[in-house]
Amino acid sequence: MGRAGRRRGAGAPATAATRFGVRPLGGAPLGIGPTGRVPLGGVPLGVGPTGRAPLGVATAAYLATCGVGLGVRTGVLRTERVRWVHHALFVVTAVSAGAAVLALGVAGHRPAAASLLASAVPFAALTRNSPRTGPHARLALAAAPAYVGAWLLRGAPRASARQAG
Repeated sequence: MGRAGRRRGAGAPATAATRFGVRPLGGAPLGIGPTGRVPLGGVPLGVGPTGRAPLGVATAAYLATCGVGLGVRTGVLRTERVRWVHHALFVVTAVSAGAAVLALGVAGHRPAAASLLASAVPFAALTRNSPRTGPHARLALAAAPAYVGAWLLRGAPRASARQAG
C-alpha cells in the first residue's frame, strides 16, 4: 500500500469529510451512532444537538421583547418613530421559539418542546390585542411559564446521552 493510503488509515476511502480533516465522533462512521443505528433526523444517539442553544436564543429574544415592551409601557423608552423595533423583536421571538421547539424535539426533549409550544397560544393572541391595553402585557407574560417549563424539562439529560458518556 502506498504512503498516501496509510495517512488516511487502513485504506479507508477518501470522502469530503476526511479530506477536510473532519473526524467521526466515537470512531463510528459519520452519521452512525455508537449503537450503529441512525435515529430520526440522522443525528447519532448520544451526540449531536441538545436543544440548549436554540432554547437560549428563544429565551433571550423573549426577554428582550418583554424588556422593550415594559420600557415602552412605563415611559422609559419612546418608540414612536421606531415602533418597528418591537414588532421585529416579536417576530424574532416567535420564529426562535418555533426553531427551539423543533430543535428540542429532534434532540429528544419532547416534554420541553411541548412546554415551549404552549407559548404559541399567547403569541397568537397578542397579534389580536391592542398594545395600549393591560391585557397585552398580561398576554405577553403568559408565555413565561412555557419558557420556564422548557428549561426545567430540558435540564435532565436524555437516557441515550447518559449511556454514551
